Amino acid sequence: MFKWFAVFLFLFSLISCGSQNKEPRKEEPIAQDGTIRIYSDSIGWSGKLPCQIHYNGKKYKAAVKYRGGISSMYPKHSMTVEFEDQVKLGDLPMNDDYIFNANYIDKTFQRHKLSYDIFRLMDAKNKAPRCDYLPIYLNDNYLGLYVIMEKVNGSWLGFDNANPKGARLFKDPFVFIEERLPNVQEPNNYYQQKFPKQSIADFNDEPEEFKKAIFNTDDETFELTCFTNIQVDNLLDWHLLLLLTNNDDGLFKNFYLYKEERGGQFKFIPWDYDHSFGRDGNYEFNLIDRPVDCLKVPLLKRLIEMPSTKYAERLTQRYLELRKTLFTEKALLELIDKNEKEVRPFVDANRNKWPMDGMGYLDANDFDQEMAIIKQYIPMRLKQLDAYFYNLEYGEEEKD
Repeated sequence: MFKWFAVFLFLFSLISCGSQNKEPRKEEPIAQDGTIRIYSDSIGWSGKLPCQIHYNGKKYKAAVKYRGGISSMYPKHSMTVEFEDQVKLGDLPMNDDYIFNANYIDKTFQRHKLSYDIFRLMDAKNKAPRCDYLPIYLNDNYLGLYVIMEKVNGSWLGFDNANPKGARLFKDPFVFIEERLPNVQEPNNYYQQKFPKQSIADFNDEPEEFKKAIFNTDDETFELTCFTNIQVDNLLDWHLLLLLTNNDDGLFKNFYLYKEERGGQFKFIPWDYDHSFGRDGNYEFNLIDRPVDCLKVPLLKRLIEMPSTKYAERLTQRYLELRKTLFTEKALLELIDKNEKEVRPFVDANRNKWPMDGMGYLDANDFDQEMAIIKQYIPMRLKQLDAYFYNLEYGEEEKD
């Protein structure tokens, strides 16, 4: 008996010594390579689920969900991400809410970013999401290059949830469609109020009254209501952005309306501009064959056709001002070249993951061919707009 007990003590001492001498397992360092790595058991479409995100040497707790309307049918999905704390991604300011835009249908990766950048450069008071480019992995599987966007919400606009002070934000409000649409996403929040929460204060009556003024008032009341309720300089720039980008998909949707305070004026924030610069939103080629008709928007049609508003003159004057600065071939191509330089290092890896002749594409154009389309579009569209504004100002087409 003593013999077996001695053997047991001997073996126990060996195990104890071994465990004491064994170094604790070191956690692998998080790469600082500028990639976003998402670790999640599941990502759904209806609600955000918890995840962990590794970025530039740090771990972050976050929640994530897939997002998208028509774009959800493509194999590469966009995501909405909410971090527990403020995080700086790429060259963007600190934030806790981001959109990871898959940008699948736009092989250049720049139609959204370029449009938003132009709108902000038109006037420092104009607001549009800032963007950057970063590759993303999900559970160590490469998903491709993404456009990392600021998310438009109350906090991004600097609104205070605890004290809204009359600030409000609506996404894609149906103010330019006279009949009330059935089967909307939120029937009890028809104009899609995003700030403040509808439970705190419901401001849906304001876009409703504004819509009535557009469709159901005499000219004098319409003019007074418009210039009282809309910041006209911002409206002019939104109108010109639609014309420059040829974004027919942005006439009745793909914009936010917001007010910064009670009694303030509505301003526009552009959103979702892949239908632009030579391509329609479904990827159909449209260099300048189908120019956007902004007069489909009842607000813009009434303003332009009413001489008393002097809107046509103001729009023309604003275009001519920008034509000397931002709306030049040189300035616009410089913005395009800058984006191209940022995207190009990621093109091959993204193409290997998502082939250029994949689902949803109507041709097999590669990155360089798509860049050539945008660069070809710019001088052609500027020439087309020059003729349009000459006609608007003088009532006849510009002569050679």
